[in-house]
Amino acid sequence: IYRLSPVDAFRLNLVKKIEVLGVTEEQNYNIPTLTFQFAEESPGYGLAIEATLNVYKDGQMRQEKVKLRKNDDLYEKTKNPNYKGLVIDEVNRRDGIVVLTNGDVLALEGDGATDLSREEIFRIQIRETIKAHFRKQKELLPQGIKVLSLFFIDRVANYVAPQALIPRLFDEEYDRLKVQYPFFKGWEPADVRESYFAKVSKANQPDLYEDTSIEESDKTKKEKELEKAAYELIMKGKERLLNLDEKVSFIFAHSALKEGWDNPNVFQICTLNQTVSEAKKRQEIGRGLRLAVDQDGARVQDEAVNVLTVIANESYESYANRLQQDYRESGDTAPPPPTNARRLEAVRNDELFNSLDFRQFWERLCQRTDYRIHVDTEALVQQCIEVLNNQRAFPEPQIVVSKGRFVITEFALRLLEVKTGLAQIEIRITDTEGNTSTSARWYKAGDNIARIAKDDRLKGFQVVEIREAGPHSLVHFGDRGSLRQGESIKFSSEKGQVTDPRSVQEAPTTYPVFDLIGRTANETRLTRGTVMRIFKGLRRDVQEKMFRNPEGFAGVFLGTIRELLADHIATRIEYTLTDDSLEYLPESIFPPTKRFPQKELIEGAPWSLYDQVQIDSDVERRFVENRLNEDAQIICYFKFPNLFKVLMPRIIGNYNPDWGVIRWDGEGKLKLELVRETKGAANPNLLQYPHEKRKIVCAQKHFGALGVRYRPIRGDELGWWEG
Repeated sequence: IYRLSPVDAFRLNLVKKIEVLGVTEEQNYNIPTLTFQFAEESPGYGLAIEATLNVYKDGQMRQEKVKLRKNDDLYEKTKNPNYKGLVIDEVNRRDGIVVLTNGDVLALEGDGATDLSREEIFRIQIRETIKAHFRKQKELLPQGIKVLSLFFIDRVANYVAPQALIPRLFDEEYDRLKVQYPFFKGWEPADVRESYFAKVSKANQPDLYEDTSIEESDKTKKEKELEKAAYELIMKGKERLLNLDEKVSFIFAHSALKEGWDNPNVFQICTLNQTVSEAKKRQEIGRGLRLAVDQDGARVQDEAVNVLTVIANESYESYANRLQQDYRESGDTAPPPPTNARRLEAVRNDELFNSLDFRQFWERLCQRTDYRIHVDTEALVQQCIEVLNNQRAFPEPQIVVSKGRFVITEFALRLLEVKTGLAQIEIRITDTEGNTSTSARWYKAGDNIARIAKDDRLKGFQVVEIREAGPHSLVHFGDRGSLRQGESIKFSSEKGQVTDPRSVQEAPTTYPVFDLIGRTANETRLTRGTVMRIFKGLRRDVQEKMFRNPEGFAGVFLGTIRELLADHIATRIEYTLTDDSLEYLPESIFPPTKRFPQKELIEGAPWSLYDQVQIDSDVERRFVENRLNEDAQIICYFKFPNLFKVLMPRIIGNYNPDWGVIRWDGEGKLKLELVRETKGAANPNLLQYPHEKRKIVCAQKHFGALGVRYRPIRGDELGWWEG
């Protein structure tokens, strides 16, 4: 029996393709977000939640996921003063709530935004759904295909209560958009929308609508009966909805009410949910995956027609990742590539390690230096004022719409043959768009398959070892496991095709302002008076931007001052040699063997301190393979361990250099002690990241005080040892 996987169904066009349009809010950290999802239980941790909170770091607010449980203090976890006094008192999975010690109840994810933000997000979701519906109906009308859109909501009151939010937003957006589409122009909003909810009917009383549990395991007997009644209503109207003469084409239903909605002509699903349940994404979209039918009930096979658009209140990337995870958990796709199958190990060259040359060099490198900083306050203040007054990037709160086609790609790597130190590996790639490609080539030890195949999704498949043993031959990929002859490694990736996101500006709003001067002074170590001089020097129109988005303004204001102060310090710092030493014992920092989980190793030369050298980039690879390993004038070289740090001011951050080298000079008479930093450019002013330039400028002064020759180089530089 052949089991048809979702990948096969998508690839063979047996179901609709999936397109996701995500609507999220960005750049608004002014109101304390308090939303959560229930987290997987971990041993010894108890019932936990994963909360989305505004976390205070380095003087700026940023939104992060934080794992919490009962008795956790939100302020202690986030350092956000808005959360002071908030402690988790109860985590109640059955009722879907988290209660704080002050009596407040946290909302499931999706319900924690401000009323304004939530309304704006719902409005944009509804607008995008109606626009997609109108365009699709215009396109398919000549083929006699009726288009349906399905809205899932999980709080019935948002639809049936007096002055309910969702029908009001729908009616406003429908009336605004219908004038462009003749098919809908003469129909009122009430004509085209219909709802199906679980309800209790009593004689001489109005119907009472009820929210039922999202999770099947939580439903009561009464809830199941109510849902069954609503399901029967849906089934009665199912065929009627497919008729072009039937005006109703926008359906509103409860999120729990999934059965019955696998209508073939659902082309849009909009999740107006205030919660994110554990109900699977694939079940949610399953309501619209069947191929469309025309007025005669005939199945439409056109691939361009059969596209389901999901309008979600989360980003495209988030939705696609969660959907892919659902497929994996159900066993419908291969898991991602394996990791940590075997750890890579490097062995120390004890002859070099115990040599006088290495020991003397290391002793010099461990000499301690002190630094002094000379700040020109007036120059710094004027520079900050000038840059901030010309700053255009003060962020505004905005709602971002991202769109992309959901694509699952499956990879299969198969070892065909091994001979004379080479391995022939076949790579087969299949995706849900129907694309298939197969290629086979020979690889040698050290080859990076992702780089050679020019496909980042194969990242981590580095050929570490090729073992020739007839039918038992194998290739070892380090942390990606081993591949035996005739066997395959299979994995999947959800890389989609994402279009450029577009922004929809929110309505102007003002927020309470915190102590910007105090926060900036605390983070930069400047005096309040200096920070106040900078702020007062700003133009009035720049100052007023703080009230539109205080946290966004603070991020730019503080970040700009921090960057300019760091540059100012780097150019004015002075290092002097002391009589003390850093406590970096060579025996502990260079152990006899070193393990490198999930790192790339290449073979070292006889003059390398270890037989394998860990590299982090192509620049480092070229330097080791083409310069260090090919230069017989080198006495010893090593990569500095991550533990080794050159002390620098806090605002710049401590520095870990790249390479230590002992080499004869050009005439073979003088031993040179060198420290080299491999970058894409030898000139620090050409480096992409300012923080790298600052560290190099400070390092030049530190190593100069030690009497060690230091400079940044390109990985392929011929005279790398000079200067």
